[in-house]
Amino acid sequence: MTKNKLFWGIILIALAVVLLLYAFLPDFSLGDISVWQIIAGGAGIYWLINNIFFGSSLAQRLDVFLPLALLFIVFEKNIAHIIGKPENFANNWVLLAAALMLTVAVHFLFENKE
Repeated sequence: MTKNKLFWGIILIALAVVLLLYAFLPDFSLGDISVWQIIAGGAGIYWLINNIFFGSSLAQRLDVFLPLALLFIVFEKNIAHIIGKPENFANNWVLLAAALMLTVAVHFLFENKE
């Protein structure tokens, strides 16, 4: 068994346990953060770290804008509470469009010329 299979096996078991907790205890949360936010945040952080440290080219290593935008959207209420703004202080579609444009621009500027 490889380390990769062991890692993903443990992650899938943990996610299954969290989903079962959510199914049987739908009001279960850790403070103000719900189980779905924890799952989405973990996936976003994994995506971000995978791009930064394991990207095969400079363009892939700089591909951080979509994960950051999605993390912001998931935790927007918490961020707004911390900085003292209303809950929906940023338009999600504008954030996604800007992240997409920045990602495409980075790929145009830094992609490998083969």
